[in-house]
Amino acid sequence: MEWVRGREIGSGAFSTVYLATRSSKYDHVHPRFLPPTLAVKSCDDARSDDASMKLLKDEHDVLARLGRHPNIVSCYGRSVGNLLIEYTPLGSLDRAGPMIPEGLLRRYARHLLRALVYVHSRGFVHCDVKPQNILLFPGRGGGAVAKLADFGLASRVGSRKGGFRGTPFYVSPEAVNDGKCGPSWDVWAVGCVVAEMASGRRALSMRDGENSWRFMVRIGAGEVVPEAPEQLSEEGKDFLTRCWERDPMVRSTAEMLLRHPFVADCDDDDCQAIDDDHRPGASPRCHFEFAGLDSFICWGSESGASSLESGSSSESETTSISSDSALSFGYRERIQRFAGDRMPDWGEESCSWIEVR
Repeated sequence: MEWVRGREIGSGAFSTVYLATRSSKYDHVHPRFLPPTLAVKSCDDARSDDASMKLLKDEHDVLARLGRHPNIVSCYGRSVGNLLIEYTPLGSLDRAGPMIPEGLLRRYARHLLRALVYVHSRGFVHCDVKPQNILLFPGRGGGAVAKLADFGLASRVGSRKGGFRGTPFYVSPEAVNDGKCGPSWDVWAVGCVVAEMASGRRALSMRDGENSWRFMVRIGAGEVVPEAPEQLSEEGKDFLTRCWERDPMVRSTAEMLLRHPFVADCDDDDCQAIDDDHRPGASPRCHFEFAGLDSFICWGSESGASSLESGSSSESETTSISSDSALSFGYRERIQRFAGDRMPDWGEESCSWIEVR
């Protein structure tokens, strides 16, 4: 795809983000799949080292495996040193104001949790949840929809890539102490984001003159403990308590937090639209909505057919499997849901046939 780079609209440690426009030769493409205005993350001459290039490639690979989701920024392709992504004129959550009203905060927290439930179900951890990586897009009725962005540090669940990954102010104790990547990392960060957006200041802060490494050591040792903002409602404080359980085995999951009253009862038309249009396991309505065979998702237990034969089921659990076995396992598992104990009688007298489209 050909595109034209415009002005700079942001920058990070490994890349610069520019406004981009689609080349005129692509004007015939439907804007739903290729909008005329894009954002491009680029490794410019000053940052075009191997590590930066790898991060862009890794981000593209993760987004390709995740597929489309209404609360995840869309990716439109990659070229050498460039990643084309969805553009928003509203910017990131950290630019929404020093303190966000609780009604809006509940809405954005709900959107963020929806994205994380989806990411975790696909076997990934974002590893860098923070306000700068949550973008706001125009929604229905003049509101805004929050979308999770910047998957350059995302990792597979259980992986170890040289210790913790992320930003010190949002890093969990187990990320410092253990380094084994898990969904609990993202949940801790959600609490830090909600507290920061409610109070206008970070939930965890460094001492004067303290460096990042010493700060993280104190997080791992439990010397730095986040506190819920006083102005937050009791529901909000309870929500943060569940995000900040020190034991990751006790800490709530993103899916559990979606049922918490702090976000479950928010008045949000866009949330309802996501419920209706993109609930897990919903059938795609066109070929563009398939996530791809390399990340085929089967609903049910990992044991697949054997669990169905034994009469057990696990509708709330998702298992990601490779493309090698996706077709054979996925379709077999679905078909067996409708299977009976007896072979059908296909005789003309026993069946009435109808025409279907």
